Amino acid sequence: QFDVYDNTVRYFYVFTKFIRMRPTIRSCKVTYRLYFSSGGLQSANLILYNVSVITTYTYGVYITSFPMVVGSSIEFLSSYIKTTNTYAIYYTGSTITDGSRLVFEDSTISGRHGLYTNGNQLNAGGLLYARRSNFMSTSASYYTMYLYGVGGKIDHDGSNRHSTGDVYINVPSLASGSIFALNKSS
Repeated sequence: QFDVYDNTVRYFYVFTKFIRMRPTIRSCKVTYRLYFSSGGLQSANLILYNVSVITTYTYGVYITSFPMVVGSSIEFLSSYIKTTNTYAIYYTGSTITDGSRLVFEDSTISGRHGLYTNGNQLNAGGLLYARRSNFMSTSASYYTMYLYGVGGKIDHDGSNRHSTGDVYINVPSLASGSIFALNKSS
């Protein structure tokens, strides 16, 4: 069992080999950084429910060397991720593939850059899924969402909102059935 509930911490660091269970982080507040590294998820769903990361540092959530394989997911549910600095969520060296999903539901992602994936993170069989979430950047010269990959699928319907800022999607082999709708966004 990996269940963290109702805590306030400065730095939350998950450094592990592949997690093969259903880890949950619920009703927690992080004041510096939430960091996932050197492991990943294999047939596991990491649930972040009602998690608040509010920081003035470069990264709010930093995910590196933490791939998702065999139907895994990282799910931000009813969460608030905000930095007054550069990246609210920075995702690098951590592929989303093989039936795995990066999920945002009823969440706010806010920084100079909201969601920023560095490198080919979305791959064949991977899914970026977003519903009723806000992706925000601090100015028009930054990204609310920067998504880079070589394949996979996007399911981002019109219930999501984006603030002023750019949306950048570079996924040359995007799967059929992908949806990216923007309604009432600035």
